[in-house]
Amino acid sequence: MALKQILAVMCLTVPMLAWAENSIVGQWAMPVPNNPQCSELYSFDADGQFAVSSDQERVTGRYDIQATPALPQMNMAFVSDNNMTDCFGNTVDQTGQKDAHYLKWDNENMVQFCSDVTGQNCPVKLYRQ
Repeated sequence: MALKQILAVMCLTVPMLAWAENSIVGQWAMPVPNNPQCSELYSFDADGQFAVSSDQERVTGRYDIQATPALPQMNMAFVSDNNMTDCFGNTVDQTGQKDAHYLKWDNENMVQFCSDVTGQNCPVKLYRQ
């Protein structure tokens, strides 16, 4: 009976441990393909707050990460946006918007934001700074 309990605990914790090896906390950059002189800079704090700077745009918000059977899901809620131009030439106010991404780790210094849990559509790559 003790062996069954140990195996059950291992099955529940191993995926979480594998995910915990990689942390989004820190400074990240996303190069902009059609604008090589501009990069979006992301800062994720351990307390669940984030900030993004992209050209003149400054955005802040809150995030959380939840384990799923496949890829961890990152939920982002945008709290403020200065509504200035970003690296893509957009001036969209993201205040109040919510996004969900699945995190696909290539290694501890590179993570992709995927739109699907299978990790097949991952348009955003962030590099640890």
